[in-house]
Amino acid sequence: MKRSVNKWITDPLKFAHHPLCETFSNHVFIIRGRKLCRGCTMFYPSLVIGTILSLIFGIFQLPTILLAALMTALLLPTMVSLIISLPRPIRDANKAILGLDSGIGVTVVLLHPVIIVKVIVLLVAIPSAVILEKVRKNRDLKTCKICPEYQQRMSLECSGFKVVGNRVKIVDLVSQPMLPDPLQKEPEITRFEEL
Repeated sequence: MKRSVNKWITDPLKFAHHPLCETFSNHVFIIRGRKLCRGCTMFYPSLVIGTILSLIFGIFQLPTILLAALMTALLLPTMVSLIISLPRPIRDANKAILGLDSGIGVTVVLLHPVIIVKVIVLLVAIPSAVILEKVRKNRDLKTCKICPEYQQRMSLECSGFKVVGNRVKIVDLVSQPMLPDPLQKEPEITRFEEL
C-alpha cells in the first residue's frame, strides 16, 4: 500500500491531467521524461510573471480605462480561439497571454484601491474561466470521440485514463477514515479510588 502511494506521488505522469494516450499526445509536453499539460505549463508560469510585472511596474494602478483596455486586449486572443480552431502552438501562446492577463487581474483584485474595479474584474474573470473550462472539456470529448475505445464506453478503464483511474482508486483508498480493528482489544480503564 505504501509503495503504491509513493509510486503515485513520484509518477512522472502526475502533472498531465489529460488522458495519457496517443490521441491526446499533442496535449502534453514531455520534459525530462515527465508529461506536463501544455495549457497549464504555459498558463501558470505566465500568471506568476504577470503578477510580478504588475507589481514591479504598477500596472494594477493604471487609470481604469487603460487597465480595462489592456486586460481586454490580453483576453481577446483566448476568446478568438474559442470561436476559431487554431493550431496548437497558437493556443499555447494564447494560454501564456491569458496567464499574463490573469496575473494582472490578481494584483487588481488584491491591490486596486477602487472596489468597483475589483468587482468588474471578478465579474469578467469568473464567467470567462467557466466558459473556457466548458470549451476545453467539449474539445477533449471531441478528441475522445475519434478514439476507437470511445465506442466501447469511455471510462476510467480506457487506456488513456487507466493511470488516472488508478490514482483515483489509490486516493480514495488512502483518504478513507481508518476504522478500528475489531479484533484488537481496547485497553481497560482502571479507576483509582481515593482512600
